[in-house]
Parts: sequence; structure tokens; C-alpha cells
Amino acid sequence: MKEKYYDSTSSLVMGIFLIVLSIVLFVGKNRIYRSMVSIVVLVLFIRAFLDMVRFFFRKQNIKKKNSVYVSCLFHLGVCFTFILIPDFFYGIVPILFSVYLLVIGAAQFVMCLIEINNGEFIQISRFLLGVIYLGIAIPIMMAPVTKLDTFVSCFAIYTILLGIYYVSDFIVQILPVRTKNKFKRKIRITLPKIVEALIPYSVMLEINRNLEVHKTTNYFFEKDNRRSDLDILIHTSNRGVNRMGHIDIYFDGQVISYGNYDEGSRRFHDVFGDGVLFLTKSKNEYINFCIDNSKKTVFDFGISLTEKQKNRVRKRIEELCSNTIYWDYREDQQYNNGNSYAAKLYKKTKAKFYKFKKGKYRTYFVMGTNCCFLADDIIGKSGMDILSINGIITPGT
Repeated sequence: MKEKYYDSTSSLVMGIFLIVLSIVLFVGKNRIYRSMVSIVVLVLFIRAFLDMVRFFFRKQNIKKKNSVYVSCLFHLGVCFTFILIPDFFYGIVPILFSVYLLVIGAAQFVMCLIEINNGEFIQISRFLLGVIYLGIAIPIMMAPVTKLDTFVSCFAIYTILLGIYYVSDFIVQILPVRTKNKFKRKIRITLPKIVEALIPYSVMLEINRNLEVHKTTNYFFEKDNRRSDLDILIHTSNRGVNRMGHIDIYFDGQVISYGNYDEGSRRFHDVFGDGVLFLTKSKNEYINFCIDNSKKTVFDFGISLTEKQKNRVRKRIEELCSNTIYWDYREDQQYNNGNSYAAKLYKKTKAKFYKFKKGKYRTYFVMGTNCCFLADDIIGKSGMDILSINGIITPGT
């Protein structure tokens, strides 16, 4: 009860803060933004001064002293750069913002091309979303300092929408279960994708830190004894792109996973490839394989469903499977040298692999038709509205 109160209160506080921030930005625009940058630089200067005091007047080992020295030089360097070329600092955030929008906008157009290539109709909403993103990003990128008002306005719109979402999240959390089930938020305003994508990894690090500090502490968690009807498995690791995570579904006694498992079909540094669906009834063996083979941490979230929801999930899975053909993992070009992920997975779990005959899942795209996209398709279409958002979906979502 205490944790629920803390979560709901933090949502309300964050929502109010973001709404107030957006109003301030709307009113002050260019002037407020420049003041905020100046405050950040002032804070960095104070940090540099404190580092200098620690370096000269505090006893510490060589390693710590070198770290303080480097920190002091970095912060002083930032401050002097701001004094010499202030426009660089005023323009760097708008440039990063426009690059972010360009990437998301480009991803929408790539998804449109994939849909054309796979014989599907283009989603007009996706195309228009790409046009909007590029229409905002390009003018800001071309003139980041002179277009500060445009940047601040766009950022303020985003923060007020995010703030409203947090407040609505607070309202939903405090409602009775029967009432909250009637609320379906079809459009979700989320954190920036680059932040969102690293959430599973950051949670893993936080858990590891707590375990290191409290090695002798026993942890007891209140658990619902009911068996879950559908499990969502979130993977993460401290190795390369695995930090971004992966998602599987466990339903009716089998793991359902989608990804770029045909290594021979991968293109453009694994961004594209043939979409492969695999099914295995060996959940425990699969989780152990993920831990042993990829050194992953796996979070398992159980969900209870009504009979109506379970039937919807089954129907969607049947529809997806009816559009597939069996794929022999030994056809993978990496199979012969023993490095094929699919071959190792089969050896451990006896998984069955399938490729899509047509449609959007025929082509895997890391920023579009990825593992989360299929999970959203199965879960969202059941009426639960868990991952339903517009744009790019990551496991952190």
C-alpha cells in the first residue's frame, strides 16, 4: 500500500512539474531557454570550483585525485567554451533534438517502404507522422540558434503532453480496479526513445547495486498466488546492443518470440533481415539458455486474463501463425560453423522456427517491425492496451 501511494504521488508531482515547466517555456521561450543554459553553465562552474578545492585541500588516493582533476578540467573547459562561443551551447540542444526527430521521421518512411515491398497498403498516419517530424526537424537543424523559439515551443508542447499523461496516470492508479479497467489510453506520451530503450538495462544495474550493498539482507516480496495466464519476458544485458533489451511472450504453455534469427539474411549491421517467429514449450530451458548464452537478465511479468481476453490472444496468435511457413534453422549460413544462434537455441529448447509468407512481419526492422511490435500486436489487439503507442516501440516502453 505504501509503495502504491509513493508511485501514484510521484506521478502527480512529476506531472505538475512538467506542466509548470511547459507553461514557463511557452511564456518565456527564447529568453527562458537562454537563462536555463546560463544557469547550467553556472552550476558547472561551481562544480569545477568545488573540485578544485577537493583537489588541493582534501586528502585522497591518487586514483581519486586524478578523477577529481579530470572532472575539474572538463567543467572549466565547458564554462570557458560558453564564454568564448555561447551560440554553440544555445544551438547544441536544438541540433540534438532535430537529429532525434530526423531519426524517428526516417524510421516512419522506412516502415512505409517495407510495407510497399511486402505488398501491404501504406499507413497514411505513419507517412504523415514522418512528414511532421521532418518538417519540424529540418528548419531547426538548418538554423538552430535563430529557430530557438520554434525549438522551445516544440519542446514545451512535448513536456505539457508528457505532464498531462503523468497526471492521468496518477488518476488511473488511485481509481478502483473495476473503474480503471474502463479507461483505455490508446495514445501514450512516452519518454524520449533513447532514454526509454535503456530502462531495462538501468533497472538491472540498480538491482545489482542493491544486491552488492545488501548481500546479507533477505528480500521478501508480496506475491499473488494466482497463476498468470500470459507472461511478458523482458531481456537485458550489459553487452552491446543487448542493453536495449528484447521481449517475448509466454502463453498457453509456449514461448512466442519474433526477431532476426536468420543470421545469413541480416543487412546493414543487423538493422534489417528476414523476420523469424519461433515457438518453444520449454520456458525454463529457454530462460536458462538466454542467461548462459547471452549473459542476460530476464524479467518475467505475469498477467491475469479473462476468458474473453485469452480467446482474443489465441485468435491473434493463430492468425499470425497461419501466415508463416516452417523454416529449417540449418538453412542459416552461420549453421555450418556452429555459431548459429538458431541452432544453439534448437539444441537447448527444441524450438520450431517459422518465416512469414507476406505482410509487415516478413521483413524485420530494428526500429519498426521488431520483437516489441509483434508483442504489441498480440497484447494490444486483445483489448488490454498495454503497449499500444504510436511510433517506435522498445522493450523499455
